[in-house]
Amino acid sequence: MKKFLSILLSVLVITSFVFADEKLSDQELQKLEESQIAEKGYQSVDKLKSTYKEKSWDGYSWRMRENTYDINDKKLSKEKLLSTKWIIPVQKAWDFYLLFYKDDVFKFGGRSAGVLINGRYEIKNDRIILYLENSEKINQLKDILIEDLKWLASDKLTGTLNYSSDHFRYANELVINQHKFYPDGVYKKAGERISIDGTQAISDNKIIVLTKTADFYEKPTRDSKKVKNYMYDEGYGISPEAVLSGTAAYLLGSSGVWHYILFNGNEGESYYGWIFGNNFEDYNTEKSSYYREVIKNEAIRIKEKR
Repeated sequence: MKKFLSILLSVLVITSFVFADEKLSDQELQKLEESQIAEKGYQSVDKLKSTYKEKSWDGYSWRMRENTYDINDKKLSKEKLLSTKWIIPVQKAWDFYLLFYKDDVFKFGGRSAGVLINGRYEIKNDRIILYLENSEKINQLKDILIEDLKWLASDKLTGTLNYSSDHFRYANELVINQHKFYPDGVYKKAGERISIDGTQAISDNKIIVLTKTADFYEKPTRDSKKVKNYMYDEGYGISPEAVLSGTAAYLLGSSGVWHYILFNGNEGESYYGWIFGNNFEDYNTEKSSYYREVIKNEAIRIKEKR
């Protein structure tokens, strides 16, 4: 009988917890879930919080962000800042990100560099104000950051959101201390007239794949300097001044028979440049394994030719 009463009491206790959880609000349930995560040594399960770390090995969550940016919403708001990754292409080969979080934290860094700067932010009178977390780090940061980023090492930065941009790819911009960040995924429409480093072109944002290996130029002329890339170095041991057949890329714009493209390397670097001719087609996701084989064969052919 005692054993039966003990089992019954256990069932009642468990049931009471179940029903108690059902009565909790969504906010209370989230707090409960977060406390359970914290007990495991992790942090937040909310990807829009700066403490997001759902699993112990998750070390790159600071740059995870779903693009929900609404181009028709003409207001600088916290939701607007949280809705995307803000990109600053400070070098031809690298992109860096500025990210905002629900808990009034911002972080800045790159895929390979990790978090370089972090601090707090607030919105006042349709302007954003950034405060560096630790002012003692400013001089140290100035020694670490590349020349184009040294302006970020400041106690206080202010900025505004512009809903038009003269950038050849991005439609909007966040201007902080006269430096421009662009909302990831918010691109100009195909067919718009754009200027790429002074070259007049027609915008086009789509994924293509090269059907023939093409020389890769800084400018749309054969006299221009060629761009060396290292995306094939790790797998095939070559660093050509060309884009190999089978490589997927973004077609950003075209000027006659010259096409301006972007493709990403293995370490998160981004390569921009011009190719000549229409030796490409629309990318087909079902042929990804075939494209990899094409790249491999082309890399072998180039190595044997040397």
